[in-house]
Parts: sequence; structure tokens; C-alpha cells
Amino acid sequence: MSNYGWIITRDIFAEQDPGEPNNVGTLGPSSIPEVRAIKLRGGMGDHWRCKDAEGWILYEGRYIGPQDESMFGPLDDFCKPNVGCILIEYKDDAGRWQQL
Repeated sequence: MSNYGWIITRDIFAEQDPGEPNNVGTLGPSSIPEVRAIKLRGGMGDHWRCKDAEGWILYEGRYIGPQDESMFGPLDDFCKPNVGCILIEYKDDAGRWQQL
């Protein structure tokens, strides 16, 4: 079982191209513990967003887990393989986006 979890709360990629499936509500990784899934569905977690090489934001979501390399999970598990995102940012306590 995974020690972290994430959820997609906004699929900007699909918003731009209505022919694309909308991934809002997608949870990951596949081994996410149910307790984390429930918390994420309930609105808990740290806010993240993933960008492509041109700097376009394609996905936004929330993350629950340790403050370590697991925070790359949404990027590595979904955003990079799905649409080629290359970076992830998290909102800090002051509301600013910080790249990992």
C-alpha cells in the first residue's frame, strides 16, 4: 500500500479540448489507502498543480502524505505519463506556488 495519495480537482487539459476525457476525481496511486481517498474526496490535502514544458498548467489537485519525494507522486504517477507534464508546484502557507 502507498504512503501517499492524490486527487485531480481540475483537468485544464480536458477543459481546453472537449474531446479529451475529464479526469476530475481521479485518485492515485493505484495502491492508495482508502482512508486517504476518503480524506481527499472530502477536500483535505495540500494543493498542487502540474505544468508542461511551455509552462501551461494542465492539472490541479490535492495531495496527502509525507513531505518528501512522494510529493512528486501526482506528476510521476499521472501528469507526466498522461500529457507530458514536467514539473509540479505546491501552494505554500502564504498561498504562493513553489516548484518542487
